[in-house]
Amino acid sequence: MEEMDVKEREIQNLRAQINKRDSSLQKFVKLNGSMVLNPNEEAYNRFILQAYAKAQLLEEEKIALSSKSAALVSLSCTIHSLFMPHLNEKQMLALLPNHSIVFLVTDSTLLLLSLTAR
Repeated sequence: MEEMDVKEREIQNLRAQINKRDSSLQKFVKLNGSMVLNPNEEAYNRFILQAYAKAQLLEEEKIALSSKSAALVSLSCTIHSLFMPHLNEKQMLALLPNHSIVFLVTDSTLLLLSLTAR
């Protein structure tokens, strides 16, 4: 999630830079007309296209990260749903009264499995 936030901030920064240059181009046209050649137009256009390409790449990386995250959550839920009934049958789970805290009890270990608010 932190990586996705970093990428989102980078994308927002790129969009701000794109908007700044686009506004500059529009302001020049408004002041000078469309027939006057802007000396910065080519450089600004090149920057804007590169920034959009980089933003697209960052969006694709965010999608990959979110897919990986969803797969890990799904796997965790599957493992949890498969093993909890088995552990419960063997009486290896302990639930504290008035709390939704589940512990795995083994011969030498006490492991917290889940904690949910009521």
